Amino acid sequence: MIKTIIFDFDGVLIDTEKKGVIDNYNFLKINGIERPNLEELKELVGTTDIKNYEYISKVLSIDINKAKLTLEKYIEKNPYTIELFFEGTNGILECLNKKYSLIIASNSPMEFIRKMINEYGIEDYFYKIYSCRDMVAPKPSPEIYNYIVSSCGLNKDECIVVEDSLIGVEAALKADIKVIGKEDDFLNISLNKANYLIKDLKELPDLLRRIDI
Repeated sequence: MIKTIIFDFDGVLIDTEKKGVIDNYNFLKINGIERPNLEELKELVGTTDIKNYEYISKVLSIDINKAKLTLEKYIEKNPYTIELFFEGTNGILECLNKKYSLIIASNSPMEFIRKMINEYGIEDYFYKIYSCRDMVAPKPSPEIYNYIVSSCGLNKDECIVVEDSLIGVEAALKADIKVIGKEDDFLNISLNKANYLIKDLKELPDLLRRIDI
């Protein structure tokens, strides 16, 4: 029986992955790349900021620190807002919180996660929040999931993970935890390795009921 749901953050609760791809694409265009490689940009989904800066540095043939600084300035003019949360997220979490313990496990910085969920008003739904920045290795390493299970005294058979990226799915599977892949038509990333697939968070309550039968 499922007792704990562990959510990835970006791309699962909030549509930051798509925005990140579009931001990178537009940033490269205004910096002289006529046709940025959209498929390569999609491959960055679920990775860390460092991987993103390394890619920008390589494509623009600039120092990684300059890539970081200039991209951050661009993002400041195009900030992440609570409007990016997927429609109905608040109500779905409120419903799930009545039956399950909810946890966030993300590659994003803790400061960013807390800022966004606080502004959106969903922080109280989560029992714990974890960032891979506090781990030795980010996803696809299973470290964060193994750490959560150990530190919270959880049974892996009673946990399920929700991920939107291939590296996130791989991290959960390596930790021997069942995972639900949340697919996105824009990103078009194959998550067939996941145990279950959904297109929308609204499908989650019904899927969990069927899993527990």
